[in-house]
Amino acid sequence: MSIHYGAVMAHAQALTRPAGVAGVVAHSVHDPIIRIRFGRATRDLLKESAADLTYHEYPIAHQISPRSLADVAQWLSGRIDSAGV
Repeated sequence: MSIHYGAVMAHAQALTRPAGVAGVVAHSVHDPIIRIRFGRATRDLLKESAADLTYHEYPIAHQISPRSLADVAQWLSGRIDSAGV
């Protein structure tokens, strides 16, 4: 069985070395790998911190949907524009 911990590693990096991470994209409602309860718990912890948080849930599994891809593209464009890149 292969377990993917990319989202977990990305969150750990963002929380321990925030200057080196512009953002993290992770989680969907029906993901069998990373359950949504962990995404929601992470959201709640980040709300309590100084994190610039944008949170969305998508009714998909461990995949990318056209809607989530469009939202990520828009979010990423905004991050790049605000950074002056």
